[in-house]
Amino acid sequence: MLSALSSLDVSIDEAAQVPTLTLAPRQLHHYLVGLQSIRSRLDALLCSVTADADRAAVQTTTGHRSTASSIGASTNADPGLISADRVLGRWLDEFPLFADAFAAGILTRRHVHALKKIDIPRTHLDLIEAQQYLIDAAAGCTWRDFAHVLRYWLLGADPDGDEPAEHKRGRRGSIRTLADGMVKQVNYFDPLTGAAVKNAVDTRAKAFWRADLDAAARATDDEFTARTHAQRMADASAELQIGGHHATAPPGSPPLIHIVMSEEVAEDALTRLADPDGVAAGRYPSIDPDRLPLDAHDVDGRCELIDGTPIHPAEAVAFLSRATLRRLILGPDCEVLDLGRAVRGFPRRLHQALLASGRGRCAFDGCDSPVSWLEADHVFPWAKGGRTSLRNGQLLCGPHNRAKGATINPDPPIPPQRE
Repeated sequence: MLSALSSLDVSIDEAAQVPTLTLAPRQLHHYLVGLQSIRSRLDALLCSVTADADRAAVQTTTGHRSTASSIGASTNADPGLISADRVLGRWLDEFPLFADAFAAGILTRRHVHALKKIDIPRTHLDLIEAQQYLIDAAAGCTWRDFAHVLRYWLLGADPDGDEPAEHKRGRRGSIRTLADGMVKQVNYFDPLTGAAVKNAVDTRAKAFWRADLDAAARATDDEFTARTHAQRMADASAELQIGGHHATAPPGSPPLIHIVMSEEVAEDALTRLADPDGVAAGRYPSIDPDRLPLDAHDVDGRCELIDGTPIHPAEAVAFLSRATLRRLILGPDCEVLDLGRAVRGFPRRLHQALLASGRGRCAFDGCDSPVSWLEADHVFPWAKGGRTSLRNGQLLCGPHNRAKGATINPDPPIPPQRE
């Protein structure tokens, strides 16, 4: 045991001596990727050993009440972190495939935390069966995509619509004046109302960003300071609530959101709403009473906002009564989605098709720009003969689009900072 720890200690010392500032960017990238994987494996080992120590009641050797307090006293570490290791380690006892993937560095600690959150009484047995599917998703997805896979999986186990009801009950807001006179506002909305509010604020904040760029270009002195992104968001929220000169919609008008929902999911949701007893009794062979037909990887299993956020079908159906429904067809049977060389800019229908197919994300991995920042761009540049079509289109945020220019599949450029 001591030799293993000594070897690990020596290895860490050797890794710390690597002159990282002298490495080429690609070398440094691979080095950091390796360190992240090792950190995940160490986290897994800590969780496993801490759980074993808890079973062995090691606190009795030091006279403490718990393993966390005993190890904390010996290492000056936060007992709360040690307790968290114990909880994860004990939880993984029932999920051996998750435990193995964690130990191998395939799952990170954050993955395991996310998986533990969806382990509730109504999903426990299903989660045990779905271990390999979710491990494969984690190995092949970005973190953001993995979170959406989990949401889809969890929503599929909620055919009765318990979550939408919880969202409705959980909406709340507060606004108060602080000691220095600043006013703090916090709101919690259901996913669809929240998406409408966020879209309105993001759109207005983007207009402020453009105005700030224009003002900076006209400034003749060095004292001009543009607003930060957070300040623009606050200004946009205030303007829309107060109903200032640039407010985009009158009070009572329907919120602007986009929902991407397949025909199969819509038919399933409407059937459950119209005849819940019939569904429960098995009168509809194509409908599983215990699970919704949702799948993050299947276009026929989609029910999400335009940015890819999964929503419960019952929530989407209920929202139709107070929103304007617009149908978007992604195919040549109902409208032309290829404009050839006759048109350079992407018209609205093509832009919306790109938003739906691209799930409202910038094409560059890791970019977290909101939907309101996204622009339609030619993959093969129009200036070099590219067509204006869905196949040759992609979504880029404004900074990435300008940084890309007329190049073809370049390395991801570094866009200007928002602030």
